[in-house]
Amino acid sequence: RRHLDEVLSFLHQRRALHLIDVGEDSTVPLPPLRIDEAQVNEIEGLRYLKARIDAVLGLVTHAPPPDRDPDSIGPADVEELRTQLDEVAPRLEELVTRRDDLINEADVLPRYLASLVGLLPLMPETVEFAGYETTVLLIDSRSADVLRDLGASLADALGTNFEIISDRVGPDTIGAVIVFPENRIAEIRSLLGREQLTQIRLPPRFHGMPFRQAITAMEHRLNELPDAIAATDAEVDRLVDSLGFWSACRVHLVHRLEQLDAVTHLGATLHTFVISGWAPERELASLRSELEHEVGNEVVIERPTPADTDRPPVLMENPAPARPFQFLVGLLGLPKYGTIDPTRLMALFLPFFFGIMLGDIAYGVLLATLSYLAHRRFRARSDVCLLYTSDAADERVRV
Repeated sequence: RRHLDEVLSFLHQRRALHLIDVGEDSTVPLPPLRIDEAQVNEIEGLRYLKARIDAVLGLVTHAPPPDRDPDSIGPADVEELRTQLDEVAPRLEELVTRRDDLINEADVLPRYLASLVGLLPLMPETVEFAGYETTVLLIDSRSADVLRDLGASLADALGTNFEIISDRVGPDTIGAVIVFPENRIAEIRSLLGREQLTQIRLPPRFHGMPFRQAITAMEHRLNELPDAIAATDAEVDRLVDSLGFWSACRVHLVHRLEQLDAVTHLGATLHTFVISGWAPERELASLRSELEHEVGNEVVIERPTPADTDRPPVLMENPAPARPFQFLVGLLGLPKYGTIDPTRLMALFLPFFFGIMLGDIAYGVLLATLSYLAHRRFRARSDVCLLYTSDAADERVRV
């Protein structure tokens, strides 16, 4: 059992064994291997660390790929990752939040500004006087009668101590400015709420500003925003330089969690462990020799005779031009073990029938161009796993 981590790490890197739970294997009458407290703590720590990395990488639009082999990462690198997360993550999160706020402000302010400029001719000079408050409304022209009802309600509440100035500010919109004493603001807001009228509220940065001053401040702010966004992006890019290492560590954490999860599928005695699974027969000899070289001769591989009820996993092997169609075959369901693999037939006939259905050479040229450009762009980052099989029957092996 002292070789457990070495064997799991080797099998994970080799990817030549399809693991099955020993509880489902009648040839292994052993209890499952239980994870100890140290492994439980490691699983919890790694899951928390992975969640933190995912949260940070989720903040970045284009996270860089891993800058080193994840299998070369050790405990010291994981500790370094924790240190970097504690130092960099809060600052990165703050910057990304600020950038999002700036981008949102740059998107929203022009709409506010356009509405306010359209209402500017309606604004009387009295709005600058102390003791008065203004509320700006935009009303659909089809609901113009609402203004008459609003005037009657304001007259009941304020007498003559108010003013409504309105005019058409768009093809289907009427703008209205209400001027009233500021000590009646709560009453007016309650009245507008009962009438289901929505006020134009300035962004928090411009609250309390006189109308014309707010327009000037918005125009000035719009001129500042591009430089503020660029400066924030530059600082984010500087911090993102270390994310290649984080991406590599994340892959390492996923691999390690998979290995720890595999422990619960193993059988065990006091001093040994048993792994049960399937492997291609043609790879069995090399698997045995490589495992002995990596771990030593204390690890033994046996080949029990499969029962008639056993169902080996399905692996597919096809020429390079047909391999992309394996994904489409998988969408329909993998063929049963020992039957015909339809991938080559699909590779032969699917493009032909697709071309018949498309029926337009212009579409074909466009799709071919887009496919070529996508291939050029994403080829280096492809993460596709190809599945193989052979004419020789697969055999179950025990490690």
